[in-house]
Amino acid sequence: GHFHTEAIFDRVGGEVIAGPCFPAATPITIVDGTRKPIEAINQGDVVLSHTGMWRNVSKIMERQYAGEMVSFRQLAAASDVTCTPEHPIRAIKGQNVPHNIPANGTWARSIGHPQPEWVSASLLSVGDFVQYAAPAATGTVFGSPETARLLGLYLAEGSVSPSRKGGNLHRLQWTFHIDEEDYADFVLTQCAANGWKASVTTEPARHVRKVRVNSKAACDYFFSLGGKGAAGKSMPQSVMQADGVSLLPILIGWLQGDGHVNHKNARGGRVVSGTSISRELIEQMSIIALRNGLSPTIYSIAPGGPRKHHAWTLAFGAEDAGRLATLLGEPFAATDGKTSNTIWIDNQPFRRLTHVWRTEFVGAVYNLEVDTDHSYVANGVAVHNCMKGADEYTLSAGFKPAPAGQTLFGLHGEHGVTHRWRIDLQSAYEPAGEFLWWPGGTLGDAWKGVST
Repeated sequence: GHFHTEAIFDRVGGEVIAGPCFPAATPITIVDGTRKPIEAINQGDVVLSHTGMWRNVSKIMERQYAGEMVSFRQLAAASDVTCTPEHPIRAIKGQNVPHNIPANGTWARSIGHPQPEWVSASLLSVGDFVQYAAPAATGTVFGSPETARLLGLYLAEGSVSPSRKGGNLHRLQWTFHIDEEDYADFVLTQCAANGWKASVTTEPARHVRKVRVNSKAACDYFFSLGGKGAAGKSMPQSVMQADGVSLLPILIGWLQGDGHVNHKNARGGRVVSGTSISRELIEQMSIIALRNGLSPTIYSIAPGGPRKHHAWTLAFGAEDAGRLATLLGEPFAATDGKTSNTIWIDNQPFRRLTHVWRTEFVGAVYNLEVDTDHSYVANGVAVHNCMKGADEYTLSAGFKPAPAGQTLFGLHGEHGVTHRWRIDLQSAYEPAGEFLWWPGGTLGDAWKGVST
């Protein structure tokens, strides 16, 4: 194979940028509660911070990187986060968490609780807890419980379409299983309360019961609140900023339509779950759950067999499943009594890591500078923003500033990255005079003596 060496230096406005970063496609939570790949984030975008508040992005960083990446997971692969080893993650080390975690994961303030800190990704291990950040509610209320449940049923089973003559949206429809007569009756009652004339039809051969409304006003209402098409369903910020209690019926309605209560799953635990091909909708339902003290897990389902589209499942176990099952009218006889994988600190959930691993990486990486809170949320996890050596927020949190530096790395055509050297940079942005070895790759210790 052919051997290459390459030195990479990043400067923005004459400053050397120190390196915590994420690879492309890392999803960042933006202002409506949905997610956007980090490489598509722009200066001025509004993102979620670790405090649950929305903050402006003031700067975007992009650079080339060759070296080790750290990845970690909370229960399911859909939660995976990958970053450079030095990136600070909002976390609680496992050894600081008592073994007797309350079943619901909540400590009373009077007895104290573990304190979160910013922990470098390289120091994370299985059993640690990372903050799964959720946006704070503004205190507004979304309609009545009946209106919220009706919207949830629409997000699961509803559709809007033009009339047969085309043109504007005019036909609104909910499609249920033929045995779900109580859901259809609920929709009929709520449509009547809003002055929308509705009718019910059944198709026994297809085991379907439909509620239809021919009303442009009704179509516009649900389209504005929930979108259209299975993959296009999501709610606007005006809905998502409401308090958790008033949004809970949306989650219940959605689970009644697209959910399932499993009293005994394959691993012996009781589970309540809902599935959608809209990742945005799954994220928003997760936010509603978190605001109500519930801790769901998101699972990814790849296309295959009868499933034509990628889908995501929002699943609840243990006491959360028992609580939801009761609200859905299918109560469990008893809770599982299992130790929680989630702990709650200051109304923010911290979830237990089940996997941590390392891989080699070559390519573009990205980071953000975020106003005020100096943090953002990457695939649900609270992370610190970009640092030029160190900033005041980082120093106050106990971090030691790292000297500005870059990496000289060797690439082999067959083996990839074979070795790396750290180059510390002086204030004049010149090499400090010595290459410091960072072990890595398949050639072992052969180059440890390299220097200038």
